[in-house]
Amino acid sequence: MISNIYPLLEQRGLRFLNRSDFPGGIYYHMHEGCCHVVWLFSGEAAGFPDVVQTQNIQQQLRELFLHPQGRIPGCDYNMVIYQVELLTLVLTDHVAYGKQLCSFCRNCWLLDEAQHMLMIYENQPGDFLGLREPIQHVLEWEGRQRRVGKMQKPTDRQIPLMNIGIVALNIVIFLILSLMGDMESGYFVEQHGGMFPLCITEDGEWWRLVTSMFLHFGVLHLANNMLVLFCTGDKLEIAVGRWKYLVIYFGSGICGGLLSLWMMLRQQDYAVSAGASGAVFGVIGALLWIVIRNRGRLEMLTTRRILLMIALSLYLGFTGSGVDNWCHIGGVAGGFLLSVILYRKKD
Repeated sequence: MISNIYPLLEQRGLRFLNRSDFPGGIYYHMHEGCCHVVWLFSGEAAGFPDVVQTQNIQQQLRELFLHPQGRIPGCDYNMVIYQVELLTLVLTDHVAYGKQLCSFCRNCWLLDEAQHMLMIYENQPGDFLGLREPIQHVLEWEGRQRRVGKMQKPTDRQIPLMNIGIVALNIVIFLILSLMGDMESGYFVEQHGGMFPLCITEDGEWWRLVTSMFLHFGVLHLANNMLVLFCTGDKLEIAVGRWKYLVIYFGSGICGGLLSLWMMLRQQDYAVSAGASGAVFGVIGALLWIVIRNRGRLEMLTTRRILLMIALSLYLGFTGSGVDNWCHIGGVAGGFLLSVILYRKKD
């Protein structure tokens, strides 16, 4: 923001004082024995400079320009100065720090970096060389540019790379295996990493809890899971970050697989299980907690919408055939609990 103020001062006819022994930037204008000085610096709470340091620097600047022979080090030209008018511009997003300076220092304006506002308190001059309005315009313009930039230029963290990568990986694996055999065949899917209870309990192939998450019984099964994941996973990744998103995705998928395994062993009803639905339901469960933490809303998502989505999906699963409902329930529960552990609301 300071870089936008400097050109404004030059446009108003002020010259830059080339002095490295003063913090920030110093601009001046001499006319008929009077010198107007603008000192602009960026301040931080409990940092440099404090009130006493600011007062000392202000006094040093007045004494610097009140040279009886008009020989001022760093000035482009010299003039005998009888009067110095000084304005201090403090750029900070710590309003309390700025208020403290303005309470004890003369001729001090606060440039609120967080709100993009020019703050002038009652004990300070209402204007200085006509700078009040132009500085306010610069701050407002800077605020608009930042808001537009946030909407149009997402940062790397705002691009859901992990979610996009998982969707792409599921599609690629499906296409490759489809060229090798029948993806609607339980035997073929089991042979290529699908989850089957006896393979895990008797052969110790626990890795199937992960590999089965990337296998799907046909195009429709794949399309349904990837469509929901593409529409919801990006919101979760942006809310929690890339690595936490991966923990929630795989953790909830494994939770769904474990619950499904346990229920099949308990009921002695063995079947080949595959699909990303446990992880997808985990994403939805994680979003449920995040929406609750954000007072019932996250972008277009609300608590009511997510609960309705979960209820409808589980209802269709229980009323349909060939659906691993226990995997869905385990995924929702795992995603919700992992989100409770990992998600931290931004203040």
